[in-house]
This record gives sequence, structure tokens and C-alpha cells, in this order.
Amino acid sequence: MTLLHGGPGAPGHMAPVARRLQDEFRVMELFERRSGPVPLSVALHVHDVEAAVADVVGDERCAVIGFSSGVVTALSFAACNPGRVGAVVVIGSCTFSIAAREELKRRLTRRMDRAALERLGELERLTDPEVRIAEQARLVTPFYLVDPIGAPEEVWLDGRGHMETWRDMLRLQEEGLHPEEFQTIRAPVLMLHGSEDPHPGELIRDSLAAVIPQIEYVELERCGHYPWLERPAHEEFFRILATWLDDLPGRDASL
Repeated sequence: MTLLHGGPGAPGHMAPVARRLQDEFRVMELFERRSGPVPLSVALHVHDVEAAVADVVGDERCAVIGFSSGVVTALSFAACNPGRVGAVVVIGSCTFSIAAREELKRRLTRRMDRAALERLGELERLTDPEVRIAEQARLVTPFYLVDPIGAPEEVWLDGRGHMETWRDMLRLQEEGLHPEEFQTIRAPVLMLHGSEDPHPGELIRDSLAAVIPQIEYVELERCGHYPWLERPAHEEFFRILATWLDDLPGRDASL
């Protein structure tokens, strides 16, 4: 079973990846719970993944694929369940250090024109997180792509849930728990990253490699944040992903 996790607040982005992999692998795309009376956290999301895996996969091992901020949930689940995870793939990973986040801001600022930067400043002053985050996503998404086949699929966005989860992710980093807790991961880890993704791949890789020495870093040329949507990298992305999962030592039907 291959589990796909697309990040807090915006499930559905990885539907094209699920559709492409389903002919060769059993695939389950995990949608996160929406915000509610209990603040969302990484631990809560990991608990939900554990419950879904127990219900659908049972005792079988699984491969976990995380995209963007969903990488945190994927790695956290793998760290908490080393015996149940046979492989981890991280795609377009989020940042794990202040230096990487500052570099991300610099890269986006260089790509955005004056009108876009002014509009982004206006959106920062909006108090409704649902409206602010949805509008920010629509504004910046084109700057995350290089030569797109199309736009990311429209998904519902839980702005409050995104904020609650991201704040918890930052807390875990500030307290020195992430990425340090990922050192319990023993499974092979593949990091796929676009060479022109605003998220600085090498800085993120270095943060993870310090605690996951077995991580394998593959950079896709002329590729932004969404490899499956990039014309130059589209086929290479799926070829590398499927081949790597197929070639895992001891791969069985559960992966």
C-alpha cells in the first residue's frame, strides 16, 4: 500500500499522482481532518494516519509519500512507526530551518513582480484566515511553477487548519524536536525536488540528512514545486518514483 499525504488544509493536490500510480500500486490518498474544537497538530494528524493505516492496511508495511508541508506528517508517521513503514518519499519538501525559510522568501520575492508583491502585502492585512490563505495561494501558485502542463487541481482549503498545523510545525522546530525526531526512521527515503522550486532543496536536504543519513536526493531539472505538473519533468518524475518503489529491497505487495 502506498499512502499519499498532501499537506495541512488542502487535500487533493496529489490526486494526479494517485491516479498515475494506481495501475502498479495500491494507493490511498489521505485527507486531513478539518479544523474544529480541538486545535490541529502534527501529533493529531499522525494519529489519524495511524488509524487509517490500521483500518485499511492492517499489519502490512506501507510506503508513505509526503508533499510540501505534508512531508512533516509523512516523516513523523514513519518515525513513530518504523516497523510499519517500508519506504518514504518526500516531494517538494517544506523547510526545517530559519535559513531555509529566509531563502524561500528571497526566491519568491525575486520571482514576483511589483503588482504581485503589493497585492501580497494587502492580503497579509486580512484578518479572516480562510479568505487570506485562499487568496495568497491563488496569487503565489504561478510563481511555484516553471513550464506547467496545467494548474494544481482545485481543492477546498481549510485556512484555519493550515495555520494551526503550521504553527505546531514551527513549534516542533523551535523546541529542537524536528527534524531530530526523524532519526528513528530506518526505511529508505527518497527526496524528489525541483531545481527551480522556491523551496531551497539543498538546504532542506542538509537538514534532513543530518538525522536521516540514508536519504537519497534527486533534483529534477527545469522543475518547480509540483513535479507532476511540469512539462519538462513530468515523465521523469513518475519514472523515477515508480522505479524507486519497484526496486526497493524486499518489496512485496504491501508497497
